[in-house]
Amino acid sequence: MPCVDEPQDGDGSVGDFFVWEQLLREASRRQCDILFVTADAKEDWWRKERGNNRGPRPELTAELRARSGGRLFLLSPKRFLEVAAPILRLSLQAGSVEDIERVERIEAENTHGGWTAEAIEELFRGLSYEGYGDRAAVIRYAAEMGGHVEATSVYDICDYDDDRSLRGFTKPIKRISGYLHEQELIPDSAVPVLTADYGNGPGRASGFKVHPLLIPLITAPADNDED
Repeated sequence: MPCVDEPQDGDGSVGDFFVWEQLLREASRRQCDILFVTADAKEDWWRKERGNNRGPRPELTAELRARSGGRLFLLSPKRFLEVAAPILRLSLQAGSVEDIERVERIEAENTHGGWTAEAIEELFRGLSYEGYGDRAAVIRYAAEMGGHVEATSVYDICDYDDDRSLRGFTKPIKRISGYLHEQELIPDSAVPVLTADYGNGPGRASGFKVHPLLIPLITAPADNDED
C-alpha cells in the first residue's frame, strides 16, 4: 500500500505521530507491505549512514512488522519518481525530478542551516580527535547561553592565560567543517558554527556566537541507542 506524507500544521512531532499511527492501523487492517513516500528528511523516519538516508529506522520496521506482519519501504519523492516512472510507464516532464530535488535540498538546508545532528557530532569528534576539544566545549556553552559566549568565559573554559590571543580560535572549526562538506555531510551553503563577535569594535574579539539555527541541534539531548 503506498502512503504519501503531506505537510502537517502545528507541532511537527505530533503530526508525525498521527501519520505513523494511521499508517500502522491501515497496514494492520490490510495485512500488507507499506511504501511510505515522504519529503521529511528528519531522523525520526530515516536510518542515517554518513549523513545519507538509508531506508527506514529499524524500530519503525519492527513496529510495522509486529502490527501488520508487513514490510516498510521508505522513499523520497524524487527517488519514488525515478523508481516508479519505468514501472508505471509514467511520462515525466523535463526537469520534474530536478525540481523536486531542488525543493528537498532547500527545505533540508533551511531546517538547521544545512547541518544535521550527525554532522554536528562529527564536527565535535573531529575537534576532540585533533586536540581541540575546548572548541567543542565553547560551542556547547555558547548554545546553552542562547548563542553567545563572552571572551572571558572562553578563557575560563579553555583554561587559557590572560595574555593569550584568541586570534584564529575558529580556524579548526572552519577547517573540519570544510572536510564535512567534502564528505557531503553538509552542503556548501551550511552556516558557520562559530563566529567571532567584535561588539566592542575592531581589535580583540569580545566573544563568539553560535548561529541561531544550530542552537536546537547542539542543545538537544543525545538519543539513546535502543537497537
